[in-house]
Amino acid sequence: LHLTDWIAGHDRPKAKLKIPDWQKFLPFEEITLAEQFKAAGYATASIGKWHLTPGLKEGDEAYYPEKHGFDLNVGGYARGQPPSYHAPYKIPTLTEGPTGEFLTDREAAEAVKYIEANKEKPFFLYLPHYAVHTPLGGKPDVIAKYQAKAVKLPDLKQKNATYAALVESVDDSLGTIRAALKRLKLEENTIIVFTADNGGLLPITDNSPFRVGKGSAYEGGVRVPTLAWWPSKIAPGSVCDAVAGTIDVLPTCLKIAGAEVPATAERWAIEALFGVCPDGEKPAAFFRGGNMFQRRPQTVTRTKQDRRVQLVQVLTYRRSLDGITAADVARWTGLSEAECADALQREI
Repeated sequence: LHLTDWIAGHDRPKAKLKIPDWQKFLPFEEITLAEQFKAAGYATASIGKWHLTPGLKEGDEAYYPEKHGFDLNVGGYARGQPPSYHAPYKIPTLTEGPTGEFLTDREAAEAVKYIEANKEKPFFLYLPHYAVHTPLGGKPDVIAKYQAKAVKLPDLKQKNATYAALVESVDDSLGTIRAALKRLKLEENTIIVFTADNGGLLPITDNSPFRVGKGSAYEGGVRVPTLAWWPSKIAPGSVCDAVAGTIDVLPTCLKIAGAEVPATAERWAIEALFGVCPDGEKPAAFFRGGNMFQRRPQTVTRTKQDRRVQLVQVLTYRRSLDGITAADVARWTGLSEAECADALQREI
């Protein structure tokens, strides 16, 4: 996609490596889940953030979700964070609610309304909540609950009560949606995939036992929880440790629905969603990060076989290279050991 950084990114002229001239919107040539589901007869909706437009002062609507296969867009536009979590929201694609209405609750209500309107036919709902994201916001009574908890448990690593309240709002939203599915007798024929795009932002939260957080290629930045709910296929309480990412969601969901999987898509479906946790090795997951929040450019390769992350930080401190051999890098990259040994020596 050439989307190598967040839109529009930080301008840091003194960084050791310059940020490339990356794509600042979702290309129209790119095939989306919504387009494939729509072609298969599904209703499609995007409720929540979009953050995939160039942010033009005029004509930015040409890049909105409706141009990428969604029948309905509620709340999606250029920004990746809301002006406010309490109405008035000042989001151009969301009609204002009553003063004080909470944004996550509103997104859940819009989701339920969409499900009710499409209960008689197959539907696809993409619900990227604006939460959890700065500027933090929460309901006063929920914030007070977590403030009291922090006083009672002084050893807690996560002590931001507003952040906790915002997280709880997302939990509540999922509960609202599941209750609606049950009420409409749709729960046995509905799949829910719940995940995140990155780890928590430091120092607002703490990602222990994983290192660092959002913007880093360490596990605190890229390892996130993923929950899948499919009553007829996935056993309650089951766990799978296979390496997977959001890139795998498209082929997985299209395969489940019997829709066409684009030839350009990554074809490694998340087998765990079919009730099977594979033992075989999947190609290594590769991450590149650093210029967004971390000033040190980073690359990381992770495989299920290794069950660990080996991190190489380019142009930075030496200790990140400790324990990494030329054979390791050769195995990850496919290059010869001689080439890798030379590259490691230059970094050291």
